[in-house]
Amino acid sequence: MNKNQITNILSWVVTILAVGVTIFVLGSLLPSSSYKVAIVRSGSMEPSIKTGSLVVYGRASQYRIGDVIAFPNPKGTENIVTIHRVIEKNEAEEDTTSFVTRGDNNEAQDQDPVELEKVLGRVWFAIPMIGYAISWVKVTPLFLAVILVPISILFYHEGLNFAKKMRKKRAQKEIDAE
Repeated sequence: MNKNQITNILSWVVTILAVGVTIFVLGSLLPSSSYKVAIVRSGSMEPSIKTGSLVVYGRASQYRIGDVIAFPNPKGTENIVTIHRVIEKNEAEEDTTSFVTRGDNNEAQDQDPVELEKVLGRVWFAIPMIGYAISWVKVTPLFLAVILVPISILFYHEGLNFAKKMRKKRAQKEIDAE
């Protein structure tokens, strides 16, 4: 393989990964989506979930002690999701369930129990460091620079390669026709 082929393959791999992550994150914004994503912005769950991780979570039929769950920030901050571990499950007589939670890196449990109705889902997995990149790219000019410009360059480059191959093919047909 020559240098050009390796560069071309790497360009495609980076583009496919960037487009895949973008589609995945944008897909989580759909109301009908079975999963959601959140970016971990504090060290409360370290070392199991690192700051800057992209966390993927979704609804579960039941939640158990030891599960890491997502729930709205108890301080009422809009669009902030808290990711903590269930350390205790409370089931009351009136068919209500709540969970006592705590961050793995916190010494004390969270002040307020989380009612079952407020649980957004169980964490499925976390991808370290991706959250930093997504936070950085969320700014529109950076989105354009990091996602759209490389994709445009790649398509332009591939268009030139395609046109070059077509010219060679046409030239070969003319030679063969003579």
